[in-house]
Amino acid sequence: MRSEQSTIERIVMSRVPVVILAGGQGARFDHESQVRPKPMIEVAGRPILQHIIDSFSSQGFREFIVLGGHLVGQIRDHFVGTGHMIAMGLDESDRWWQFGVEYPDRYGISVTVADTGKDSHTGIRLWRARSLIRSRRFVLTYGDGLCNVSMHDVLEQHVTTGAGVTLTAVRPPGRFGVIHFGSEQSGLPYPSGMGLVDEFSEKTSRDWINGGFMAVEPEFIEQYIEGEFELESTALPELAASGGLHAYRHDGYWHCMDTRRDRDQIEQDVKRHGRLPWMR
Repeated sequence: MRSEQSTIERIVMSRVPVVILAGGQGARFDHESQVRPKPMIEVAGRPILQHIIDSFSSQGFREFIVLGGHLVGQIRDHFVGTGHMIAMGLDESDRWWQFGVEYPDRYGISVTVADTGKDSHTGIRLWRARSLIRSRRFVLTYGDGLCNVSMHDVLEQHVTTGAGVTLTAVRPPGRFGVIHFGSEQSGLPYPSGMGLVDEFSEKTSRDWINGGFMAVEPEFIEQYIEGEFELESTALPELAASGGLHAYRHDGYWHCMDTRRDRDQIEQDVKRHGRLPWMR
């Protein structure tokens, strides 16, 4: 096990690329997502995309590939303002910009913003990023999820099991509160329409879902995406059927900013914890 762990640490320090799917239109986020890409919507004072990059960089990751589409120019402009452009690439199939981003306490961060098409699905975005991933093992996530999972541990399990993809399984927070009636404990009946509530708690799901923080082998793109297959509805189910899909169970913090209500909940989480709960 010691040799396995040393291998994981070496892989991370040599810049396993973090690929971030950030091109969707965020239709469930009301009007705001129509005037800015959802990954650039602010929560806790910064765009959620920046929080995601900060979280990964705090764990030792240094290379980020952001797969944009909808209003991708705003994502590019954000990194123009936070770093300095070090290269620009253009070929027949891909358009991308690369930036060197410096932090006061961390250095050597590179961010590549790729235009993978306004209406592309996630599979097409990954296929068009092949030249940037360059046949390397990579971490894949979405531009709207916050999580304090240890990607070192995810990668360690991924390498040990020989999986094609290892996803992070999480239990989503419930959207409705659970009411416990006093009559259920006392046995006393209440007329219809009446009820004494003696406990109110947040509902939590017992089902595990894909939390969106994945370790991926490069062969997965060639074998299961092939330029046309959608990631979630086709490629991952086919990989699961072949026995190549594994999961790392994470019981810590996870929240997806799918709607305005989700953003409000994340803001409340920050106030309750007194810090950013997705930072390790």
